[in-house]
Amino acid sequence: IIRGELPTTKHFAVFVDKFCYDFMANPTLKDVTGMLEMTVTGRTFLGGKADNESSPGKMVEHTNGKLLLMLFDDEDSKWKKARRNWDHSSCDEKAMHANHVLVVDLASTAKQVSRVRVIENLRDRFWYFAFVNCGATIREVVRYKLHATNPHLGFQQEFGMDHLYLITIHVAFAACFVVAALGNQFLVKKHHPQSYDRALLRLLRFAINSSAVSSLLLAAHYWAFQMNGAGEERVRFMAMLSAAVSRATLILIGLLIAKGWSITTTLLEDRHIVFAVLAAVVTLSALCELHHEFVKDETTALFLYSSAPGTVIVLVNMFCFCWMGKCIFETREDEKLIVLKLFYMKIFVGYTCWYLMIPLAVIYAHVMPPWVRYRFVILIELMARLGILVYLSLELWPGKLPSRVAGAELTALRGGNVEVADNGAGIWDHLVTNGIED
Repeated sequence: IIRGELPTTKHFAVFVDKFCYDFMANPTLKDVTGMLEMTVTGRTFLGGKADNESSPGKMVEHTNGKLLLMLFDDEDSKWKKARRNWDHSSCDEKAMHANHVLVVDLASTAKQVSRVRVIENLRDRFWYFAFVNCGATIREVVRYKLHATNPHLGFQQEFGMDHLYLITIHVAFAACFVVAALGNQFLVKKHHPQSYDRALLRLLRFAINSSAVSSLLLAAHYWAFQMNGAGEERVRFMAMLSAAVSRATLILIGLLIAKGWSITTTLLEDRHIVFAVLAAVVTLSALCELHHEFVKDETTALFLYSSAPGTVIVLVNMFCFCWMGKCIFETREDEKLIVLKLFYMKIFVGYTCWYLMIPLAVIYAHVMPPWVRYRFVILIELMARLGILVYLSLELWPGKLPSRVAGAELTALRGGNVEVADNGAGIWDHLVTNGIED
């Protein structure tokens, strides 16, 4: 459901929103693949004859003096051609490219309700909606509500084809993140209570919890969208912000491990750069989401990956990856324990796979068909984030490294100051707490 107010000037062309409709092979005259209901309120005075509705693909006669709702599909000869010269073309030229044109006539009534049947038989298509005033006098502010649906989708009829199954995806990943969060918290607390408050584990739990909150909020938003066709945009924004915080925390964990912080040293160099990068990632992500919420995009591109802020996010992530790689190899070269050298290498491999998902998502955003790209990009990002969180949970698991550390080697490095139990327990905790002295 799309709501808003129109300008009060006599001449304007306002893009409202877009919706992706389903298609049906070999439809009959009675079949309908999509519906659009327009409800407008206010007062206007039309300068010309008020036609009720144009025939599909034909121009309304005498557009001069009328307030019109124009519908375009995504064919090259329709919206793409109309959009090229949108700001300078006349009402007649715009109407020539439209699939449907509805006249908004509020001269004799304060409310008008009109419906358009959409039939597609080749593929899913985006349809674009725009109000065009060709000289009508607006006496009272015109408020509109457009309700687009895909009737054949049943309980998902409120969703465009590009957002299909998103509620299922987010419910599934919310369950995965919740299980990961509970498992990490209770298993560590039960089997290794002395390691529960370790800094890196706390950060990891925070990242998992943020991802769980994000997916739960998005599931709630899409559930509301399924019910009312609008959802809860504030809930959606908070969900996206939680996801950005989770990604930033993952970057922080990677940089801290790369620096050897809480593992081989308690000092953190370049901390100002680290936190500036994290602030940039969260801020830019929030700005992209604010743009998505308040600015209607006239294209099928994903703003996060096809905009200047989105490009900056990708570049900042690539900078973090390169910097992390440089730091982790320097830390690895200075490390004497073979098991920790292997640990750093495994962390680098895990983060490499995660960071590679970013350019992969960018490629998908550009080459995938527009009616499926959004959910596939979301699916890639969620799978990558869940994968790296589970991977870090396994690699940072308390007690995992001690079983692989030779007690004699560690004792020699520490000058005989460490008591080594028969099963190696306590070594990794000592490394994290005090670090290794050369």
